[in-house]
Amino acid sequence: MFEEIMENYRMNGLIPRVHGNAGKTPSHALTYHDILRVVAFIRNYAEVHGISLPRRTPGMKSYENKKFLPCNTSKRQVYLEYAESCEGLNVKACAETCCGDATCLVLKK
Repeated sequence: MFEEIMENYRMNGLIPRVHGNAGKTPSHALTYHDILRVVAFIRNYAEVHGISLPRRTPGMKSYENKKFLPCNTSKRQVYLEYAESCEGLNVKACAETCCGDATCLVLKK
C-alpha cells in the first residue's frame, strides 16, 4: 500500500488519489422511479393507517401534518406489506433499511 502511494506521488505529484470504483453506480442503487414508488406506498399507507394528533402537542411545531403508526404496527410490518405489494406488481423492492429511513421521513412530513 505504501509503495503504491509513493509511486502515485512520484508520477503525479501531490494530488488526491482516485480509486478504481470512481464514477460507477453500485449494483444495489435505487432508480428515481424506485424511490418514487417507495414514497407513494408510504404516503398511501399513512393515509389509510396513520393516526393524526387531535390537538397541539408541546414540543411539536407543525402537528397537523404528522401521522403516527398505530402501536400495534412496526416499521418491519410496513416493509413486509411494501415487499408483498412489489411482488404482486412484479417490481424490485428496495432494502428494508431504505424503507425504514423513508418511513421516518414521510411520516414526519
